[in-house]
Amino acid sequence: FLLSSIKQSNYSPKQLASVQIAREDYLVQTTEEINRTGIHAVCSSRLGSPTETTKEFVEEKAIDMVITTTRGGSGMKHWLSEGLSSKLVHNLDIPVLLVQSTEDVDQDTPAHQKLDRILVTLDGSIHSEQALPYARALATAFGSELILLIVPAVPESRNYRAPSGAIEAIRRKTVENMKDFLEAVARSLREDGLTVRTVVSGFTPGRTIMEISEKENADMIIMTS
Repeated sequence: FLLSSIKQSNYSPKQLASVQIAREDYLVQTTEEINRTGIHAVCSSRLGSPTETTKEFVEEKAIDMVITTTRGGSGMKHWLSEGLSSKLVHNLDIPVLLVQSTEDVDQDTPAHQKLDRILVTLDGSIHSEQALPYARALATAFGSELILLIVPAVPESRNYRAPSGAIEAIRRKTVENMKDFLEAVARSLREDGLTVRTVVSGFTPGRTIMEISEKENADMIIMTS
């Protein structure tokens, strides 16, 4: 399903009519291009807030996953109201695949993207493990290597008013437990013939995830929210 939402408040009545025609023409053309590849596609354009129309469409069509692009601007431009991608993650109870978009679009980008390495972030909780079925399915479909990452939930010792030796001992024990947990998860995935590596590293989750994804040249990051 291809869905496009048009927010009426952004246009005058006269502008809205022309925008609707242009948007529908674009959707029909894109749908035809996809259908020519052998993939069945249908399209729909709706009036209203992108978040609300997407949510309604998801419920109406029993959608299993939403795919959208993000420019990563919610932290700057929309710091009070959130960007669309953040709203979708917060308002939908199904997976949302965010594709990073850039100003410079490479026209030579292949139609079928290759996912050689997928970074899966876990924290030892049952909630984070809900990402594993999707990681398993994608790795199987694309022949990807899975990299399982946990950032131990013990900050650096300088952040505590406690003897550094005691904090370091707690961290060592936490790291050992996390390694055991990841190896157990990896064994289960390897039983399906998947290639899996495990990494336990870092202190700050957000920064560490970015650093590991760049170091490993990951093509996708999978995580729960």
